[in-house]
Amino acid sequence: MRCYGAMVWCCVLALVTGCGAEPVDRVGAIQQASTNARPAVIFDNDMDFDDTAALAYLARLHKAGEIDLRLVSITNAGAGLPGRGIRHARCLLDRFGIPDVPVVDSSTPGTHPFPALLRFAIDLILFDLTSDCQASVAPSAVSSEQAIVDVLEGADRPVDILVTGNITNVAAALDLAEAQNRNIDGGIGRVWFQGGAIGPTAGGLCCGLEAIYDQTQTFNVWADQLSAQAVLDALHANEVTLVGGNATRNVPIRSEYVAELLAEADTPEASWVASVVSHPVLQGAIAQGLPVFWWDPLAAIALTRPGVVAYDNKRMTILVEEGPAVGRSVEVGPQEDGSYVRFATDADSGAFEALFLEGLNTPL
Repeated sequence: MRCYGAMVWCCVLALVTGCGAEPVDRVGAIQQASTNARPAVIFDNDMDFDDTAALAYLARLHKAGEIDLRLVSITNAGAGLPGRGIRHARCLLDRFGIPDVPVVDSSTPGTHPFPALLRFAIDLILFDLTSDCQASVAPSAVSSEQAIVDVLEGADRPVDILVTGNITNVAAALDLAEAQNRNIDGGIGRVWFQGGAIGPTAGGLCCGLEAIYDQTQTFNVWADQLSAQAVLDALHANEVTLVGGNATRNVPIRSEYVAELLAEADTPEASWVASVVSHPVLQGAIAQGLPVFWWDPLAAIALTRPGVVAYDNKRMTILVEEGPAVGRSVEVGPQEDGSYVRFATDADSGAFEALFLEGLNTPL
């Protein structure tokens, strides 16, 4: 029975000015049952620059038959501007040759809005690179949360949900399923959430927020800490994987790797990623050694390529009360209130770079 109930790159702006049980091997059983079927995936994101890189990677694997990308879901409560996020996603799905993959969005609010200048900087990059696209900015006819419920209830096998923005849409979908008396329990495989961190490597916020918060948060959790905690509370033990600051700190966007992408991009997907990280805004940040990382692509690699990311089982909670530490991920003891999650503790940077480029260039 289900009990429903990034450090983002501030400096770039200067250039543009489970239910309490012990862990169980439920996920292992799910994966074993799905051995002969390509993994089904929902990609829920906020259309930041690195979300689009993750989308390119997933699109290539979908076209190659390695995964079954069933839905692209956009939150308007994250880094992307309302209306623009779904427009960019529509443009990219068309560019990648998979316009038949449904794309939806939602305006369900989070708890903390991203800094406005940061959102405009992201939109500038993406619009510059898709200026010839005439896709609509109109919201989807079906909301993200409704579409997620529909996909999960109708799934022929468990579906993994990759979340690379605030987790607002997934929390809203869990609430909606309960309100509509929809049975989605068997449709959820694992939720992979790019967010969270433990210890001094947390990452922190930016763009004027440093004066308010203590820098122990990551953006995607801080943006809607209530939804993050609600999802941890709702799902089974170890059904959530957190790929956050402890792992993503190992995958900076290096100039040498950007050059490799430019030289070896053989597909529309690889070319897109190369163009994004070659944009003058990001190039300026990378050249200055500012903290720009492959946050979301690492989460996508974690889902599709075992062995790149190391994990530990931890009992976690999110600080939800307002204050300097709101949104901090906290490890708690076995007798304390918390939820068991699979927590990414480290990542192999060389393996990530090799497999990301290989995935983007996967032959069809």
